[in-house]
Amino acid sequence: MLRLLIFGAIAQGPYMLAFGIATLNIVFSIALGLACLLMYRGLYVNREKKALFVFLFVVICIKSTFIVEGGFAALIMIFLFNVIRDEMKRRTIPLIVWGAFSVVSVLMARVSLILLDVFSDFVDEASVMVEPAGVMAYEVMMMTQTFVLPLGTFLIIPLLRAYNGELGRRAKYLFYTFYPAHFAVLVLIAFALGLKSDITITSPWW
Repeated sequence: MLRLLIFGAIAQGPYMLAFGIATLNIVFSIALGLACLLMYRGLYVNREKKALFVFLFVVICIKSTFIVEGGFAALIMIFLFNVIRDEMKRRTIPLIVWGAFSVVSVLMARVSLILLDVFSDFVDEASVMVEPAGVMAYEVMMMTQTFVLPLGTFLIIPLLRAYNGELGRRAKYLFYTFYPAHFAVLVLIAFALGLKSDITITSPWW
């Protein structure tokens, strides 16, 4: 947990610069998922505390939606990977759930855009969404989210199912280091190419 929090803090600056948002990066999502697993092992084994665990887990999932990357879907994925005991099911079911979440979230975003367009006379901010350039960019993003993300998720399943269970070369600190480093490199390249001229960070919390 301490290692995750340390590397999450190291990665937060490059992550915010790369994406321009103030949500916590995926390393914090993993740390929160680990906290939920510890809570599960401490409460769910006690029959009298099972309901308390379910309540706390639901509250944490709801609260995490706009705080950590991946939101409640990431926490549910981590939870499923831990509690599903059958090896082949564990390599399949969580990814199917993640892909389904991706599709549903995109559909909800489309519905919200339609509602904004319908009630644009009553919502000043909606005027930005109906500009041709804004609509085109949004459509490209929606197409990417609708097809590419779920497709990539589902394509992981045969790779995981083909895994023979043998440990490869241990390089965990390489991955911890690569995560913030690749964000920093991409941000520097964007500034060098003039694709990014200023630092603007927005927050989904307000």
